[in-house]
Parts: sequence; structure tokens; C-alpha cells
Amino acid sequence: MTKKESNNGSSSKNNGKSNNTSGNGSRLTQAKAEAKKIVNQIAPNGMADYDKAKAICKYLFNNVSVQTDQSNEAYKKNHGDEAYGALILKKAACSGFCNAVTLMCQEAGIQTQHINKNKWTHQWNKVKVQGKWVILDAQGGMFGMSKHPLQEANETQQVVRFTDVNGQNSFVSPNY
Repeated sequence: MTKKESNNGSSSKNNGKSNNTSGNGSRLTQAKAEAKKIVNQIAPNGMADYDKAKAICKYLFNNVSVQTDQSNEAYKKNHGDEAYGALILKKAACSGFCNAVTLMCQEAGIQTQHINKNKWTHQWNKVKVQGKWVILDAQGGMFGMSKHPLQEANETQQVVRFTDVNGQNSFVSPNY
């Protein structure tokens, strides 16, 4: 998939370089190192891409708090819009979750796309697994669907419910 194949996303080709992530050099370097460490623990070589992507979603959903103050001032202070916020500080806005997903998927060798990047609306990722692009919304704990619930969709999708460590419910779609 190329960058132009999505209406409002940006994509990463996972060539090991930092593209479509945010943060200054030092914070980005730290976030990349943490992404590598986490992916090596939760998505070892030999694991199917679908399972790796699901593991990335569950890890971020269970280990990163949602940053509710999404002002520019807050972002300057706590970097919640960066992968650094999610991976190092463990607190991020949806954009920070997306940037963390991008780094982790690059490390895992999975193509990813950042939906609504640089827009003042909810952001999520799409990942290419088993030849199909599916939703990975780590902040919302959603994975495997063909369309995000915030997109206009009239399709019925079977989902299974899983619960995060704080007792909040989320949904994961096992089949797409």
C-alpha cells in the first residue's frame, strides 16, 4: 500500500527508518529503543503478523494511560502526542498511541498506516496482516476490524470483549 491509498492516513514501509513518528531526536531514539525492547518481549520472531499486531495493541492498551489534557501546552510539557509519551512516560493521547504503534510495527516488520495524522480528531492505525488492512486502535483497544466504529459503516462484525487492567472494557475482533 502506498501513502496515497488511504483517504486520511499516512503509511510506513517499515524500512527501519523513522517516518511518520514524532519527537525530537533524543526522545525518538529512546522511544525506538523501548519499542524494540517491548516488541522483542511480546512479539518474538516466528509469531504470525496478526498475532504480533494484536500483541502490540493489547500491550499499549494495558500499559499506557490516556492523556486527557490535549492542549498544545500539555503536549509541550509531557509529549503525549509522541511515541515517547506512550512508550517511555506511559501516558499519551491518541496521536501518541499511533506513533508508538508505528514504531512497534516497524520493529515487528508490519506495515502500518496512521489514520487522521495531524488532524484534531481521533487517530488510529491500520496494519496489514495476512494480506488485509485492519484497524489497530491501541488507545481504544480495538483490533482486527475492517472499519473503525467512528467511520460510517453499516457492516456487522463479530467481536470478543477483553478487559484492561483497570477494568475498562474494550473490543477485539478475532475475525476480519
